[in-house]
Amino acid sequence: MRKGVWLWRDQVDATPPSASGTITPAASAAAVPGYEDTPPDRIRRALNGEGNGPSRLGPDDHVRRMFACRDALVAAAEHGDTDALTLLVRHTVFRSYAFGPHAAVSRDIMLADLIWAFCGGRIAPELLGWMFGDASLPEVELEMDAPFAEWLDSDVPYLAAAMHLHNSAVATGTTPAPDGGSGSGSGMSRASREPAADGAAADGAAADGISGNGYDSRDSPLSVLREFGFAFHESGRTFLLAVWLYLHDRCSEAAIGWLAQQGCPTGPPGWAYALVAGLQPSTEWSRRQEEALAVLAEAHVPLGPAALADIWRLGPKPFSSYVGFLAKQRCRGVGSPRLYAAASCCAPFNPASRADARARRRFLKQSGLAPPRLQRLCGSSTAAGPGGRTGHEQLTI
Repeated sequence: MRKGVWLWRDQVDATPPSASGTITPAASAAAVPGYEDTPPDRIRRALNGEGNGPSRLGPDDHVRRMFACRDALVAAAEHGDTDALTLLVRHTVFRSYAFGPHAAVSRDIMLADLIWAFCGGRIAPELLGWMFGDASLPEVELEMDAPFAEWLDSDVPYLAAAMHLHNSAVATGTTPAPDGGSGSGSGMSRASREPAADGAAADGAAADGISGNGYDSRDSPLSVLREFGFAFHESGRTFLLAVWLYLHDRCSEAAIGWLAQQGCPTGPPGWAYALVAGLQPSTEWSRRQEEALAVLAEAHVPLGPAALADIWRLGPKPFSSYVGFLAKQRCRGVGSPRLYAAASCCAPFNPASRADARARRRFLKQSGLAPPRLQRLCGSSTAAGPGGRTGHEQLTI
């Protein structure tokens, strides 16, 4: 770690401002080479609302000001400049985007990019230790020795690290390349916009002592972040987002297993399985979904009634694959009149929807998961489900 208020040093512009107010900085003046081509003086002026033309930020230019805060944070951390980080914490504009109940989104964006740089080997673990320290320290000591300890209640670092580990493995050929998963996010952080390693081998080579150690090693980014004391969201959001990332080929199954092993809340019983089944009506079932269900079962993620919620949305193939899996896991509710009633739901006057309902019921009968005929009739008339909603009906047998 170094001191010297690096970001606040005066910088000499390589090229005078043009008529439009833009500036072409010298390469050596870039705050973070290969990350943002912004010299330190430009960052300072952006934070302070100084400058001319496009470089000046108005009071309502929140997005550009947030990115300036992010660039300042990552630049100071990469250079190990504890003085600059201390001054950032005291900076009025930076504090408005980094701390407080209304700064959660901007804070998470900055934190995701900070952890992305750490996983790439560009930020020393000792520097993060100084930044986050021990949240139980008195406020005066925190500002001096752990100025960012308030960020420890975030779960974003675990997700960013899991994505980086996966992408580094893909880049080095140690895991299969993405096979069609929807990996193109539209988030504003660099970690979500550009999941691939920075440069052909930059992160991979720089992270030999970090991300190259897998998930169980004490030097793994996930283990290091756990030691710092970052939180798992008590609602299960952390785990459910990791499952979603896995389904879209943005993190590996090892990350899900690691989270479960560390006691990360998995959400209400059955939610993780329902997430794998799909949040939208579906007629397809992928190998990725089969693997995800196996990962959840191996991690002993609890099942529950929510696993069968809105199952009428699934077409015959995903329905049979998903319900067949739940039956093997002895999920409560499989074989019940309520499930049969949900399988019978269809859109009226839609031949394709009615055919899907018949196929779902046929699978339940052939698999021995359909209730007796009398219970089917009772279930179709008493079970609460989409059949009672406007625009749906239940086929009866």
